[in-house]
Amino acid sequence: MEATFRSLSTTKEGVLQDLNDYVMTNMAGKGLVPSSVGVTKSTSDGPISDPEDILNNVFRFMGKQKDRQGGAALDASDTPVQDSYRQRRYDFISREEGNRQWAYDDATSRRITDVAQKQGYVTVGVGFNMDRPGARDTFTKALGPVDFDAVYSGKASLTPSQVQKLFDYTSQEAEAYVARKFQGVNITEHQRLALVSLAFNNPSLVGPKLTAAVTGGDTKAALAEILYNSNRTQHKGLASRRYREAAMFAGSMDATKFLPGFEEYMAKFA
Repeated sequence: MEATFRSLSTTKEGVLQDLNDYVMTNMAGKGLVPSSVGVTKSTSDGPISDPEDILNNVFRFMGKQKDRQGGAALDASDTPVQDSYRQRRYDFISREEGNRQWAYDDATSRRITDVAQKQGYVTVGVGFNMDRPGARDTFTKALGPVDFDAVYSGKASLTPSQVQKLFDYTSQEAEAYVARKFQGVNITEHQRLALVSLAFNNPSLVGPKLTAAVTGGDTKAALAEILYNSNRTQHKGLASRRYREAAMFAGSMDATKFLPGFEEYMAKFA
């Protein structure tokens, strides 16, 4: 149950200061402002004498939190799972990468039954390469006692919740990459999700030109980079993914304004 605000102050300024402290502490507990606010840092940068000062504090500290996380989408800690950025990220990227509970050969897409016969990398979940350096350590950190060798050899599978848990862990690499690239840049949630999807696929896709376009607020140039310069092999299946990432970056309001029609775009990759 949420705590009810109460103030023992007898002055207007005192009540406003208490309200400001209450609001900021509550937001820090939900992860919407830095956790140090109200603990090691003051809840305001100056005296609170007007309700507008409280609003200014909220926007200022939320801005600091977004800057710290590279324009991250900020969910309150009590946001329902189905409504959270974490879930939207999983839903979007797992649709693009594929979602497999059993280990498979990424060269043939066939389930692993005999590791000696594999032609590519052993992969499981949402694009998790079990042959990559450090894969066993990452797998264990994400899933604890789940038997890496049993999954790798095709003798055991992951549960749906384990697939998502592994993805949530490994996607932090892409999240951190985007955060470093766009620290201090005010990107929206849908823009961040598109960039994280690109970085999850390959960090080099968020290259200098795309970074400059996003940082400069040039949506048209950013979309051109995603659509036409992030698919060097001109692979049609990858082009379809790039279109959906571009649409995500543009957002529902701007997709029709900035994007070519899907069939028109895909015709370039026939």
